[in-house]
Amino acid sequence: MLRHAATRAFSSSAARASAYAEFALPKDVPTHAPAPVATVANAESGLRVGAFDHHGPFASLVLVVPAGARAESSETLGAAQYLKNYALKYTATQTPLKIAREVELRGVTINTSVEREHLVYQAEFLRDDLQFVVSLLADVVYNTQFNPWEFKDVAALTAAQTAAAAGNVTDVALEAAHRLAFRQGLGNSLIAPVYSNITNETVKAFAKDHLLINNQAALYGVGVNGDELASLANTYFAQSAAAKAATPAAKYFGGESRIDVAKGNNVTVAFNGAAANTQDAAALSVLAAYLGGAKHVKWGNAVSPLAKAGQDAHALVRAFNATYSDAGLFGLSATCKTSPHNATKGIQAAIVALKQAAQGVAPQDLTRAVNQAKAAYLTTVDAQVAHARAAAAQLATTGQVTAAADAAASLAKVSAADVARAAERVLASKPTIVAAGKTVDLPYADTLGL
Repeated sequence: MLRHAATRAFSSSAARASAYAEFALPKDVPTHAPAPVATVANAESGLRVGAFDHHGPFASLVLVVPAGARAESSETLGAAQYLKNYALKYTATQTPLKIAREVELRGVTINTSVEREHLVYQAEFLRDDLQFVVSLLADVVYNTQFNPWEFKDVAALTAAQTAAAAGNVTDVALEAAHRLAFRQGLGNSLIAPVYSNITNETVKAFAKDHLLINNQAALYGVGVNGDELASLANTYFAQSAAAKAATPAAKYFGGESRIDVAKGNNVTVAFNGAAANTQDAAALSVLAAYLGGAKHVKWGNAVSPLAKAGQDAHALVRAFNATYSDAGLFGLSATCKTSPHNATKGIQAAIVALKQAAQGVAPQDLTRAVNQAKAAYLTTVDAQVAHARAAAAQLATTGQVTAAADAAASLAKVSAADVARAAERVLASKPTIVAAGKTVDLPYADTLGL
C-alpha cells in the first residue's frame, strides 16, 4: 500500500510539473517580495503624513492630534477623555448606526485613546479600504456634532472609566507621580477626575481649540501606499482655521503623596527622566532593562535585580521609563495586593539596585540589558498598529520617523559608563514618591534613603 501510494504521488507530481511547463510565467512577475517602502510628506494642511508599505493585504492607520491630557487646563481637566468617548457618534453626515454598519461590513477595527500629549485615532483594515478609513477619520475630526442628548451617555461612560481606574492601585500611583513630577501639562491625568465639572459645551470648546489639523498632527499608515495616503490626506484634511497656542515647556518638580486605596498597595519612586528620541532616553531604556522586573523564562530563576527583589519580597517590582516630547519620567514601582510590608520591602530593594547601578554594571549584565531593550523595542514595532502609533507620535513631534534599525543601533551604542551615568543623573534629581494603598503601613520618603 505504501509503495503504491508513493508511486501515485510521484506520478501526480510529475503530471503537474508537465502541465505547468506549458505555461511560462510572465516576465514581469517578481521572483521575490518587494522591499518595504518608507515615506514622509507634508499635506497641504500642514498635516504630517508618513507610511511604511510592506505590500501586505492588511493595514493600520493612526491619526494623532495634539488634544491629549497635556492640553487641558485646570478648568477642563478630563475634557480629552470626554472627547475620546465622543468619537464615532453623530456627525454632520452620518449616524452612529451607519458608521457601525459600514465599519463592520468592511471588517474594520477602529478605536480612540488618550495619551498625555495626543488624542489617538487608530484603525486596522483591509488595504483596499484606505479611502474609506481616511474619510471616516476626517468626518469624526471635523463633523462630530456633540449633540446634547449624547452627552449623558458619554458622561456615564467616562464616569465608569474613572471608577475602574480608581480601583487599580498601580495606575493610581503612576498618575499621582506624574502630577507631582510635572504639576500641570504632563502632570494632567489620563483619567477624568471625580470632581470634574465638564459640560457638553466644555467638550465642544476643547475640541475647537485643540482638535486641530496642522503641523502638530500626524497621519501614519503601515501597509499602505505612501503616495496614495498623502493624496487622500490632501483631499480630506483641510488646515484648521484656528492656530494652536504654544505648549508651555515641561518642568520637573518632584514631591511626595500618600493616597488611601481600598485594594492593593503600591510604592512608586520616580525621578527626572529624558525626552524621547535622545541618547539619554536610550541610556535610561537600557538602565530600565538592566534593572528589569520580569522573568524571561517562566519557570526559571530571576536574573535581573528587580526580578530578584520581587521574588524575595513577594511583590511585583519593576522599572519604567516614560518619555515625552520635551521631558521624561524614570522610576521604580513595587506592588503587592495583600501586604503593604511586601511592597515596602520591594521598593527598598529596588532603590538599592538603582544605587548599585550608579556604581557600575558588569559586562554580561550590560549585554543582557542592551539585548532585552532592543528586543522589547523591536517586538513593539513588529506589531503593526503599535508601529503606526509610535511612528505617528514621533512624526507629529519631530517631523521625521526613525527607522527601526537606527533606533536599535542607538540602544546598542549604550555603554556601561552610559548606564552608570544615567543612574547617577536620576538619583541626583529630587525624587517623586507616591504611596498608595494602606498608607499607614507604607514608607515615607525620609525612610527610603533618598
